[in-house]
Amino acid sequence: MIEANPIFTSVASVDRFIIAGQRLKCRRDLHGLGSARQGHRGLPGTDHNRPPEASTWYWNIGGIYEHTNRLKLAIQAYRQSDRYPQAYFQMAKCHRKLKEYTEALTLYHQALATEKVAPDATLAIGYTYEEQSKKKDAIKWFQRTCKLYPRTRNASKAHAHLQKEYGISVTLGGSREK
Repeated sequence: MIEANPIFTSVASVDRFIIAGQRLKCRRDLHGLGSARQGHRGLPGTDHNRPPEASTWYWNIGGIYEHTNRLKLAIQAYRQSDRYPQAYFQMAKCHRKLKEYTEALTLYHQALATEKVAPDATLAIGYTYEEQSKKKDAIKWFQRTCKLYPRTRNASKAHAHLQKEYGISVTLGGSREK
């Protein structure tokens, strides 16, 4: 049997200890709530029982799962995090690695609603269509990135990609060069 890479082995062992430690800390925190938790009339398992650090824990656990290529578990952990819209991008990235393009596109479209990250989402949508071999849709989204967000780094990336991969010259303002 081939011996595993020592780095992977150490990451995997750290992974187990980190997750076990986070779970133990969650249990301690929840038990430490004592009478406040017992007096709560909500449903068990609701966010009212969640410690404030839980979102960060889920985010970090998602990163560990993603790093160790356990992408389904990473998606579940990111979904429990409160870091939106970043969580949309991380979950979509995992879906793309799993070749689940429809799910990735759905998450990127949700991220479009946040003005701050919309340029990142339009570019990611273009790359996702490209991975699906949907050239027309990919070009449309790269051009949209150039037209809607001309003064962003994503417009520069989309512009260069259109020129290099498709031989399409589009100015960063969105109009065709003559």
